[in-house]
Amino acid sequence: RKMNEVSTNLVHEWLSAEGESWHQAVKEASHLLLEGYMNHPSHRRIVPVEVYRLARVLNSTIETFSDMESGALLLPTSYGFQICVNADLPASRFRASVAHELAHTLFYSRPHESKPQRLIKHHKREEHFCFDVARHLLAPRQHLEFLEIIGETDPDSIFRKLHSYLNINRSWAARIMLADYELVTGIAGRWIKNDENEWRLIKHGAAASPSLSREDRAKLRELARKYLTNRDKDQFENVHFLDLDEPSGEAVFLIVTMSKLKLFI
Repeated sequence: RKMNEVSTNLVHEWLSAEGESWHQAVKEASHLLLEGYMNHPSHRRIVPVEVYRLARVLNSTIETFSDMESGALLLPTSYGFQICVNADLPASRFRASVAHELAHTLFYSRPHESKPQRLIKHHKREEHFCFDVARHLLAPRQHLEFLEIIGETDPDSIFRKLHSYLNINRSWAARIMLADYELVTGIAGRWIKNDENEWRLIKHGAAASPSLSREDRAKLRELARKYLTNRDKDQFENVHFLDLDEPSGEAVFLIVTMSKLKLFI
């Protein structure tokens, strides 16, 4: 399928998908956006994906503004699209914001002699879909293979490569390794201390491997609470903890992975 074949029916099909069908829809959408970029000989050698070049391939320009309240905004134009981005964003968030807006271009008609028009009315599922597509734009399988992330089993190494080499923020890096590609199995998220000095998981931005049952996710969260209480990794068998403390000491981003698939029997 080509970009000019994206239709109203297709985007409806994407957004109505569930489970594995949703995952396949995300892969198809990200492939459509990346195909022209990856087919260019010089672009194949660029790691990470260069978002300005990707935008140009997709008939889009990127403009930065220092007075924006939001992270980024997509505007249809006579030549395609303009992506307005908050100039104050950190590099990883800047890239994420651009990738997210590029994913939204799939929900517009292709630019010809007039401004692109929306194919369907905006829906909140479109936002979820575009976040998923955006992560695949910044972490295409070709780059994961080039960096030898595919096949890697060490959670620390996988996370560091995604975060540092591909310049992906930590919550997206965790979701890529745990859910999008499920390179390892586990959960991730930001934990904070409440007024009772107990650790609580913030649901926004949390991630979990799709192969985990609801019960297994709950058990891993309980192990995370126990670990955060004393930070003694040696008391846990078959579980790996990667914790990234925040300066205040009152919050931590924690990735908990299972070294054996049959941890809970």
